Amino acid sequence: MRAALESQTSVAVVGVAGMGGIGKTELAKYLCRELDGQYRVIWLGVYNRPLADLQSELARALGIGAFPPNATDQSRYETLLAAFHANSCIVFFDGVYKSSIPALKFLLPPSPPCAALITSRQRELGIAKLVELDVMTLDQSLELVREAHGLGDAIKREPDAAIELCELCGYLPLALDIAASRLRKQLHFSKTPVATFNQLLTNRLKELQRGANPTREDSIAANMDLSYADLDDADRRRWRALSVFAPTGFMPRAAATLWGESEPDARTSIEHLQDGSLVMNVEQVGRFRLHDLVRDYATAKLDECGESDTTNRAHAEFLIALFDENYTAVSLDSPVAHELENLRVAANWARAKQDSELLARLATAPRNWLMVFSIWDEWLGWLNFALRVGRDYAPGLKANVLQAIGDVQQFRKENDAALASYAQALELFRRVGDREATRLYRQAAELWNRNGMTDLIKQILAPRIAEGEKNLAH
Repeated sequence: MRAALESQTSVAVVGVAGMGGIGKTELAKYLCRELDGQYRVIWLGVYNRPLADLQSELARALGIGAFPPNATDQSRYETLLAAFHANSCIVFFDGVYKSSIPALKFLLPPSPPCAALITSRQRELGIAKLVELDVMTLDQSLELVREAHGLGDAIKREPDAAIELCELCGYLPLALDIAASRLRKQLHFSKTPVATFNQLLTNRLKELQRGANPTREDSIAANMDLSYADLDDADRRRWRALSVFAPTGFMPRAAATLWGESEPDARTSIEHLQDGSLVMNVEQVGRFRLHDLVRDYATAKLDECGESDTTNRAHAEFLIALFDENYTAVSLDSPVAHELENLRVAANWARAKQDSELLARLATAPRNWLMVFSIWDEWLGWLNFALRVGRDYAPGLKANVLQAIGDVQQFRKENDAALASYAQALELFRRVGDREATRLYRQAAELWNRNGMTDLIKQILAPRIAEGEKNLAH
């Protein structure tokens, strides 16, 4: 980056982009201090300030007098260009908002003989060279906490808690800096201050701030307010909705469903949000996610706007339809292969809402896949909750729940319990004339022949199995 700025060529205009709190301004300040003395440097905080004010500040830095009252953007820029040619310098344009990007064409110095560095959350700056900053690695995060705030001894005493702290901060430099500065003041509160501080981070947006009136440098929430304010209403709504997805991310198709738009339109919308450093790629091609702290912020906004229930329900319905569609497509290439965490999110939401019918559907639609995922205890917990809390949902759905419970019990070799569950499911299937009963007849018969059964279960099931075998023979 320094080499590009010093090259005095057409590539000596460099953009540094990344999400809020990633350290763009700190990097620019470091370079500015390093280059000051060797070159003439000018620092200009852009934000969303009026172009005329920015041009006037540049003029003062270049030793130009006041512009005429009737000067235009172009005429002021021509005056600045002449001064730039006469005074070679490096200009740092910090914090360029989306609304200010069009103004850059009236601010950038000629290259050569000058150079410029632009920091922005926006990736589309209209320049050739762009450096995108990512979050820190674990080692870098620990180094920041250890060295920047003198917490080396605490980190050494609580290495596991220190790693957890970095994870809770999402390896984001601003979050780590705020957390470390607060932790330093709490070292005497506990024998395990790092672990104790971590417990406070159940509400990260509240705790990751410092001071009574925090600015964007002192608060994750205040910092993200800037990104939120830079979006139009439609993209704000889209961004809020993405908060319901798990950290493993989402497909464009899933986002399209929540947004109520076509998948091609959703892809374009995702690109727009990525341009603002608000959506990240995940390892699996074709999947995207929000940073953990961004998700916390977007979730708070979703609740604030009264959209949480509608969006979470749409997410759950999407998953049910997706698993139904891919019921037999059990392969790593299936669209549902990476949806376990989203299924967990949806199931836990339905459970928290005491919506037993929705939970029953979430726990039965992906039955084949839940066997592949092998989360037997968790799956059984969903099923038992749906059965215990449910009162009024359809007999066929209740039969599906009982059948799935039997599947789990069979896997756990609780064969008598499995047969009892199948018996209840069979009775309900028989009432509604569901063809799934035929499969259950055969499965129960196989269990009987392989493992035997108690007299009670035999009494319950024997007539049903005989009836099923008779139907199968025809």
